[in-house]
Amino acid sequence: TAVAQQSDGALTRGGASLDIPLFDRARAILGVLTILCLAWLMSTNRAKIPWRVLFWGLT
Repeated sequence: TAVAQQSDGALTRGGASLDIPLFDRARAILGVLTILCLAWLMSTNRAKIPWRVLFWGLT
């Protein structure tokens, strides 16, 4: 589906607004980083984590 940008800068897709507040975005990013940190802490072989692939997948 096509994504259009309105004059106020908000993105819309099919009539629905994709304007997500900054606080909600920051909370989501913090949640992802927390899960990654916990996974790293519980890992038995921390040196073998493919960081480049992991960061590429997050972008």
